[in-house]
Amino acid sequence: RSVGILGAMDRLSALDTSFLQVETPSAHMHVGWSATLELPDGARELDPDALAERIAARLHLAPRFRQRVVPAPLGEPLWADDPAFRVDRHVSVVQPEGVESGRGARTAMDALAADFLSSQLDRSRPLWELVVVPRAGPGRAAVLGKVHHAMVDGIAAVELGTLLFDLAPDAALPEPADWDPEPAGGGMRLAVDAVADSAVEQFRAARRMASLGLQPRRTLRIAE
Repeated sequence: RSVGILGAMDRLSALDTSFLQVETPSAHMHVGWSATLELPDGARELDPDALAERIAARLHLAPRFRQRVVPAPLGEPLWADDPAFRVDRHVSVVQPEGVESGRGARTAMDALAADFLSSQLDRSRPLWELVVVPRAGPGRAAVLGKVHHAMVDGIAAVELGTLLFDLAPDAALPEPADWDPEPAGGGMRLAVDAVADSAVEQFRAARRMASLGLQPRRTLRIAE
């Protein structure tokens, strides 16, 4: 975590950075899914606006989903608040022909999923996207999603679940929380912060090595 002159800003790990580096236009590094949902009795379709409202109300619980990747002059890139963030840029609504009635629904949904998952996430925005299908057959709706592997680990997957799903059908929205994007700073400030991060990490590595030298038995166990 970078805590230099830029304040609180997360730096990507080397592994997460590698997921960005190996991505190509024909080999994407996002993970995706398609979820079919049962609608409540009497409901004709899923309300996309209500879903987007609930996601927006919970984003303070998962701040990574409002952040984008910012290249750093030195070291790994950073997660920084997206000053242009809007939920409606990440949640879109699609109603494929034939899905509502159930005739050819599977074929239409497969085609929608293939098209959605085969497009690369926009690096200038937070690396996630949802597509809502309000009517996916009688009494059903669907939500398709994708999120870049650089931001998905076990914790991020749980955070995504908290954005999308309630524990009860009539769950209340969380208390509203004000949010103002934190400026990422200029190139010189990013470079200075990266140097500071590198120096701190080298110091920690040296300290770990010195500690192992003072504890020969523990060093042998680690070597094994």
